[in-house]
Amino acid sequence: MYDVTVVGSCLFAYGLKQGELCRRDNDCETGLLCTDTGAEGRTCQPPSSNKKQYSEDCTMSSECDIAKGLCCQLQRRHRQAPRKVCSYFKDPLICIGPVATDQIKDDNIEHTAGEKRLTGKTGSVNSFTHLRRRK
Repeated sequence: MYDVTVVGSCLFAYGLKQGELCRRDNDCETGLLCTDTGAEGRTCQPPSSNKKQYSEDCTMSSECDIAKGLCCQLQRRHRQAPRKVCSYFKDPLICIGPVATDQIKDDNIEHTAGEKRLTGKTGSVNSFTHLRRRK
């Protein structure tokens, strides 16, 4: 009736929390790595090294400083090869790998001048008047 010889794997919808058993880094939430803890085996633990900051190259979001609201994203620029960099995010679906949004320390992050950009917000009637055509 049923074929019981098929073996499957459980996939985690969200990464494992600190102290939970894991097999590899991708099993853990962003900001945690799967490390040997002796008799317990391998568990998700915070890394001992520094996290990558804004605009640094990355391969997974776990490498970026999630406490500052950074995750690894694919950045495409005109006439340049795409690259993966740590960048600020609002939607975790744009991040490469799992992202633990509960680890973001500060919602009011102050960006440096290099990190700021124009937004599409039209807060007043005179917004973006410098971009209008002159008659």
